Amino acid sequence: RVSQISVCEDHALFLTDDNKVYGTGNNQSGQRGVPDVWKEDLGSSFTEIAITTSDRIVQIETGVKASFVLTATGEVFTCGTIHPKCKPQRFMSKMDRLIFGRKGVTQISSGESVTTFLTEDGAVYVVGLAENSDAKGINASVEGGEEGIPVKIASLWDEGVRVNMISSGANHSVVVGKSIATNETVVYGWGGNRNGALGQNER
Repeated sequence: RVSQISVCEDHALFLTDDNKVYGTGNNQSGQRGVPDVWKEDLGSSFTEIAITTSDRIVQIETGVKASFVLTATGEVFTCGTIHPKCKPQRFMSKMDRLIFGRKGVTQISSGESVTTFLTEDGAVYVVGLAENSDAKGINASVEGGEEGIPVKIASLWDEGVRVNMISSGANHSVVVGKSIATNETVVYGWGGNRNGALGQNER
């Protein structure tokens, strides 16, 4: 039985009760995790994605050209292209926990051009490309290096904000957290503000 579904532009993932992940749709960037036919569009066929883990899978997430799997122990697996400067990753591989300061990841949110990761200590990491925005003073011109390694948004952490919820749209992201100084709930956003996506008057 299917317990979770994630759909992006032209591919989808399905998580089943027996801890298996299946994909359908486009595989041209390796986002389906099918190495032998990674250049082909697999169409409406369903194939199981091989993931080397015995941990329970708690989240599946699809980006435009990438797929992500999150386990209960905070490990992240990915395939496809998570950054325009990266070569396609043709099979599911585990991201190094050192990237996230040895902390476990608790949530992933992927938009068109950026993917956001939330760690168990309330820090936010991003990889991809985002439009410039001075929303809340956050520099969101994120590239994450040529190898597509997620980078920590230091400005949030340094201001004493510990995030507990993340969401990424096509070209913008929003996070909700707590201020250590005031114990108040705070909302931060960055990226493109087309059609007022960030709730600001400026474009």
